[in-house]
This record gives sequence, structure tokens and C-alpha cells, in this order.
Amino acid sequence: MSFPVDILSNYSHEQLESSAEVCLFRLRWRNPMLPEFFSLPDHRKVPISITSVGLVPLYGEEDTHKVLALFPPWDSFTAVALYLADQWWSIDDIVRTSVPARQGLHQVKSVGERVVLYVLNRIIYRTQEMEKHETPFLCHGSKHYAKIMWKKGEAIGFYSVKPKGSVGGRPLLQKYKLPVLDTIFVRKKHREKDSGLIMLEDFVDSFSEERLGLRYPLVFSCVCSACKQYLEKYPEDKNLLWQVEGGGDWFQRKSMISIVQKEDLRIAAEASRENENLQAEDNFCQSEVSEASGPRTEVETQLSVGAESVTSFVDYPNVATVSIWTESSNLRRQSLRRNRREPELETSQRDEENALQVSKRR
Repeated sequence: MSFPVDILSNYSHEQLESSAEVCLFRLRWRNPMLPEFFSLPDHRKVPISITSVGLVPLYGEEDTHKVLALFPPWDSFTAVALYLADQWWSIDDIVRTSVPARQGLHQVKSVGERVVLYVLNRIIYRTQEMEKHETPFLCHGSKHYAKIMWKKGEAIGFYSVKPKGSVGGRPLLQKYKLPVLDTIFVRKKHREKDSGLIMLEDFVDSFSEERLGLRYPLVFSCVCSACKQYLEKYPEDKNLLWQVEGGGDWFQRKSMISIVQKEDLRIAAEASRENENLQAEDNFCQSEVSEASGPRTEVETQLSVGAESVTSFVDYPNVATVSIWTESSNLRRQSLRRNRREPELETSQRDEENALQVSKRR
């Protein structure tokens, strides 16, 4: 199966727009009682009508070339399909290819590749994968230097460059003093550890200038880690990469190696502070435990059984030494004998008194 990037390899912008006009004409005069729907990959259906389609500029500020887009009822600002080569194509199919040779980084040249670049930037990145802290890229121009990264039949990313001497965007309209990496993007599900490095290496290999720029604040995204990998791999290129603002004059540049080194120091300082905080917390917890346990004391308990005594030692915190003595069992037995002997004496005394009284009577 062929996909738009394969079919449109020899198309012109005029052919693309002519096809869109024919589609619009049919929609205007179609029988409203016979609705048409487009099925999305997730099986949802989007009605195709004159009210759900619209022409959108393919190159942003350049309003000369447009493409027909289909918008769903639940989001009237995000296209879910484009009308290309006389039929509707989903976003997922637009970024696919059936050409095995389309692998790795390829420079954007054909109309079909420009459409893929538009979809990656304007739809996939901006509406699906852009982080909250990131700034969206502007749409690429029809003449912008850009490359798309292909992997296993799918477009997974891109980067674009402002060549030396090209004019920057409004409002300054400055000419770039060196080639500047202007945009870079890799889809989240394809972000391998070396994807950014591969693009950066290709950027370096594509230009022969002694100084190459990376647009600020682009360097504070995935490019910063790619630069670190590059400088570790090619230390002799320490003076090659520069962060630039504006047109990249000498006063608008900052060495990337100094930025990477400062970032390393910042990360190391944060890690050191974190370790110190953890150590302080551990010391504090240990001191609390030691204070709570206090000095250990012995409580001596003696238990006398018969003539033998048993002494046990029990540890209690914060309790002074106390000796507990129990009454000996042999003392208890002596009192029992005494109690038994006293009634016997009383009985014998009464018997003697009775005997005396009897003798007197006689």
C-alpha cells in the first residue's frame, strides 16, 4: 500500500490545491440526505460536510499554498485528516511510507515530504506531544532546510536549519551569521537515548562552517543532553557549537561547552545538597532515638522460695534501682504453728481450772 508521501513525490502545490477545490465543489452540491463519514483509526466516525472541512495554510505565514483539512465535531481546531491525492488520509497514515529506502534522515524536498513535516510539527507535536513549558515551533516555510527522520516505515521526527545568510523571522528580520539549528523534534514513543545525538551529528556533517549555532531557548530541551553526548564523544569539537540569539552575532553567542559544564555543576550541587539533607535527617533521627531510650537501669527482684532466693534483673528505662523483697515462706509457716499452739494452751488451762473446781466441791 502506498501512502501520501510516496504518491505525492511528483505532485505540485497547484495539483494539490486543484484536487481540494474539486472536493469542495462536490461537498457544496452533495445531497444532504446522503451523509458521508470518515473513519478514524480509533473507529470514531467524523462527518464529511462543507461545514467540517477547511483550507489551511501549509507554510504558516506563507498564505500562498493550502491543503484541505477535516475537523471533528469535538475539536474544531485540530485536523484529523487531510485531503491528498483525491482522497482523505488520517494523520497516522500521512506520516507513513511504503518505500524501504526511506530510512534514517532525509532532506525534505517534495510536496509530500512538506506535508509530512507540516503534520509532524503542526498537528502531532503542537497538539499531542508538546510539554506545557515548551514553546511551539512556527510552521516551516516552503524553502526551509529541514530533514525528517524515518524509522521502520514511519516518520518519527525532524530538525530544521536556518542557513548562514538567510533572513530570520519578524520583527528583526536579521540575517544569520552562521548556520543555526532552528527546530528539532522526536516523537515520544521513539525517543531513544541517541536520537538527538544522531540528528546533531547529521547537522554538523551537513555544514562546513567552523561555528554552528543552536537557537535559544532550544538548547534547554532535548538538545542540551544531545550536546553533552556529542561533546563527550567528540571533545575536539569543543569550540564548534554555540547557543545563539537573534542573528548570531559575536555578542549573541554563548559556548555550548560552558553551558554543559555549568549544567553539570548545577546537577552535582543539587545532588550534594540532597545528600547533605538526607545525612542531616538520618543524624537527627538517630539522636532522637538515643534520647528517647535514655540510660538503662536494673531492677532487682528477689524471690525467696524456702531457704533459697532467686534474683532476676529487668531493664526499665528511666527507673531508679528498686529492691523488692517478698516475705519468706518459712516465716509464714512459723506463724501458722504459733496460731495452732495458742488454742491448745487455752484448752489445757480450762481443763485444769475445771479439775480444781471439782476437787473443791468434794
